[in-house]
Amino acid sequence: MDGIRVNVIAPHALSPGLKGWIDSNPTEAEAFFNSIPLRRVGECEEDIGRTVAFLVSDNARYLTGATIPLDGGQAYWG
Repeated sequence: MDGIRVNVIAPHALSPGLKGWIDSNPTEAEAFFNSIPLRRVGECEEDIGRTVAFLVSDNARYLTGATIPLDGGQAYWG
């Protein structure tokens, strides 16, 4: 074995495109946020970036083959 780890993230973050949609569709955006258990989308650097930094660090050296939903609980993956 080569010791290569493979993990996947499924991010749900406040991108410029999503921000534009939220600003243009406040009623739909409120319903959208209500469908997320944490009631918000992730921040690109704080939520998504920190998780990616963890995944590439030695702290996650035994983690492989995982899909990690970073979506505030919206997908309810099991």
